[in-house]
Amino acid sequence: MEIKALAREMSVARFGKDEAGFCTSSVDDVGAWKDIAEIYKQNKLEVKIRHSSTCVSRIKIIAPNWATARGLTGHLLLDEIAFIPDFKRFLSAVDPIISRQAKYKMIMATTLPDDDAHYAFELAAAPVGMVFEPNAEGTFYKSQAGMWVHRVDAQDAHAAGVPLFNDEGQLVTPDEHRAEARDKDAWDLNYALKFPMGGTTAISMTHLRIAQETGAALGCQFYEGELPDGWARGLEGKRLALGYDPASTENDKSNPSVISVLEKLASGLVVTHRVLRFKSQEARVHRRHLCEMRDALSPFVIAVDATGGGLWASDVEEWTNGRVPVLAVKGSESKKIGYNLTSTIKTYTAKNLVTALEDGLLALPPDDAVKADFRLIKRKGSGYVNQLDASGSHGDIFDSVRLGYYGVAFADAGAGVREPRNSDFSVRLQAGDVGHVENSRLDLVAGGRRAVCRGYA
Repeated sequence: MEIKALAREMSVARFGKDEAGFCTSSVDDVGAWKDIAEIYKQNKLEVKIRHSSTCVSRIKIIAPNWATARGLTGHLLLDEIAFIPDFKRFLSAVDPIISRQAKYKMIMATTLPDDDAHYAFELAAAPVGMVFEPNAEGTFYKSQAGMWVHRVDAQDAHAAGVPLFNDEGQLVTPDEHRAEARDKDAWDLNYALKFPMGGTTAISMTHLRIAQETGAALGCQFYEGELPDGWARGLEGKRLALGYDPASTENDKSNPSVISVLEKLASGLVVTHRVLRFKSQEARVHRRHLCEMRDALSPFVIAVDATGGGLWASDVEEWTNGRVPVLAVKGSESKKIGYNLTSTIKTYTAKNLVTALEDGLLALPPDDAVKADFRLIKRKGSGYVNQLDASGSHGDIFDSVRLGYYGVAFADAGAGVREPRNSDFSVRLQAGDVGHVENSRLDLVAGGRRAVCRGYA
């Protein structure tokens, strides 16, 4: 069956299928292509296709902007998603486009982002340890985010007969092309589709995933707003420290307050058993949460952020009535860390926590809120900065855990907070299902060459 595309009610093109099943098209004359181009210009990048006198469909091109990509329904095709800014927010805005009918699909295509802070990295990240062999059909896998991914790198494209030329126009193999590349890292990213490790974020997705898998195995929990009944069950008799990051205001947005409960095991692993995040400027709410944790857990120390002058630390000392030592941590103060080296307390404590996470010596609750919060921590020079997100979060969970980790180490008989690498303690789980997006798929294609992908279901 043929479909006629109409330009100002004039037939300018015909679409059909060849013997292999691929779409073909023909135009009545060369000038017709100008008419097609004019359709998009005059109709705001939109073209209608009339299937019959009563059935009309349309193709609409929209800018990848979360504020404007709304109010539509149908199939959704997204190209080069790794270059769409604030992509996670954009996806939440366009989700209603495909959610109105089960038949609607979303297909995304991209090369890899050069920074693992981009949400496209999280959507496409392959299971840890997965090895890709050259395959003319590419490789299908379910990503760590539960997204089905069709991966086609330069070796796959070469196996499928897709040509690759060097700067002099000579046909070369992928290995030869890489050998001639001036920027090998860029080649590995764009042609070999090797995931970048790090970038502006201080914490890689791989290390964070291991910490959360460990936390899931140990029963770590995250709570929002209030502590539920039975929240302290299983923590009886443990030697615990609290990390308390009280709320502040950043760019006219109120940050949440966070209290974390940590324990250091004999193996060196530091377990973040509980994390409570809440928003309130009322001191009585803060006091209620802290006193409930104090009475239920009898912690040996409460480490409090005292950067803003120590007012909250003074309040905590008053609330605890001297029953629990309070460690006031002033992040802006300097600390000598070597023969002639100094660092701010904030940088020092953040580095120790990041090192513990990279060494597999930190367990975290397996919640998306914890993961998103830790990803807000960015490297800047030799230090760290907390990025503010749209909700007002500012790496507050990270800071609370950082304070608790410092509290654990501070009370550790002066042993220091830097633990040796290659600890004999490890908890590793097989990559499991973390959600399956049945009507969504992401295509990773090296060098923008998508011909090898054409026609697959």
